[in-house]
Amino acid sequence: MEQKKVLTMVLFVMAHGLLAITVHASQQLPAACDWYESLIDTCKSALLTAGFGFNPTSDCCYESYYAFNHAMFDKTGKAIINMCNCFQFATKSLKYDPYKIIGLPHTCGIKISFPISMCVFWPTVPLTLVPKQ
Repeated sequence: MEQKKVLTMVLFVMAHGLLAITVHASQQLPAACDWYESLIDTCKSALLTAGFGFNPTSDCCYESYYAFNHAMFDKTGKAIINMCNCFQFATKSLKYDPYKIIGLPHTCGIKISFPISMCVFWPTVPLTLVPKQ
């Protein structure tokens, strides 16, 4: 009976710890990443991997497709700026490979209407990146 109590307590502490880690990880993303959090999380292993090979999963490409389309079809242009700011955060703070972020649309077969290399590397995102619709 005592072993069950100890086991229950251990499982509770582990679950609480996992929840705390999950909440902490999502809190570190800036507001600009709110719409792109799923892409950032789903593509993590592909975008963090060092080396020349780049093989995003189908889930990563799926999330990327919806994220890029959301950014491009926002008529205000704010979604592209947020995406760019989120990618800049991911390269600096999360240590994502900027070249893999730049290659993501091509590798996943996504046509985009803005220069993603400028989006990732420029210190501030100029409004001229936003496509006119």
